[in-house]
Amino acid sequence: VLITVGGLVKRKGFHRVIACIPELLQSFPKLVYLIVGGASAEGNIESQLREQAQSLGVTEHVRFLGSLPPKKLSVPLSSADVFVLSTANEGWANVILESMACGTPVIASDVGGNSEVINSPIIGEIFPFDDHKALLASLKNGLNKSWDRQAIVAYAAENHWDTRMAKLMDIYHDLLGLKEQ
Repeated sequence: VLITVGGLVKRKGFHRVIACIPELLQSFPKLVYLIVGGASAEGNIESQLREQAQSLGVTEHVRFLGSLPPKKLSVPLSSADVFVLSTANEGWANVILESMACGTPVIASDVGGNSEVINSPIIGEIFPFDDHKALLASLKNGLNKSWDRQAIVAYAAENHWDTRMAKLMDIYHDLLGLKEQ
């Protein structure tokens, strides 16, 4: 099971993942790709994604779950083997750590802060943006790999907002000479 969560807009790269499904089915005939998300201020390409899946003959392998509230998102994230984000741009994508908090490894394009978040092969893999062969290879690797899901959860916990804020506050206190002696 592959999963992507995000607004159904072109830059998120759902279409790039769908394009890999025919080749992935040769090795993983029961593959399912879960798409979680809906329209956003940037638009809604759901109809184009459905048409793409139909034209490639993979409609039974692509499931549109719609938008889910945060409390229900952990269910599909936990059930997936790999989270994939073939995005054109990101800052620090919170959804990557949300996925990891569920023990799900992440495969993401090398844009924005993705390589800062996915900085070890223990938690995921980075591939060059808009490189079909590299994305396909990363997906095959990710689906074949036996991941240490507890290590992935631990990494996400280390990067929890509260932990990050405490570290940042320490840095600012040091810079301002406010560190307790």
